[in-house]
Amino acid sequence: MTDWESFVASVEHHLRHVLELSGSALDNEHDLVERIALDLRERLFYAVSPEEHPYHVVYRDGRTEDDRKAWRLAKKVKWLRLHGLDFVPDVIISRQSVRTLTAGDDKTILPIEVKLVKKASCSNEIARGVGQCLAYNTRYPQSILFVGVNPGSYGRKRGLQPTAKDGDDEKKFNARLRQQGVALIFRDVGTA
Repeated sequence: MTDWESFVASVEHHLRHVLELSGSALDNEHDLVERIALDLRERLFYAVSPEEHPYHVVYRDGRTEDDRKAWRLAKKVKWLRLHGLDFVPDVIISRQSVRTLTAGDDKTILPIEVKLVKKASCSNEIARGVGQCLAYNTRYPQSILFVGVNPGSYGRKRGLQPTAKDGDDEKKFNARLRQQGVALIFRDVGTA
């Protein structure tokens, strides 16, 4: 496993198992994006000076002036144009500061797309996130689709089900996404 692959695996592990999301008021996608970005800054870049955190984990609509400056600086690597349409991840993790990134540094960037689902019939949101991650992977080697699920949104008989009920189709789907460099993470957020 390369250094980059180990780094991506640590990000994925953190998002899947460590990130604290219970008991939180995460009522909209922006709140979830911000929670993920701020937590990743603190946990993954603890050895970097806190003033540099916004320049390693960049997120859309950041709260501080440094967040907004970092988002503008990431312009050279965040915009992906396909069929005349612009695709931009919600969170961008860069091993080096976005202050020093060039267009050729795409292999050290991990885009994260975030979706928050609040109802059992959410296939459009998940399909949109998968499509966005596949688009990102035309430039970046890997991406993560993080789906935050409001616990009250699971369907009784139809609709989104807890991952414990994964069957063969879900396993095949996840394996196919992995082949394309996409990690799919479902996590309960907030309280029911």
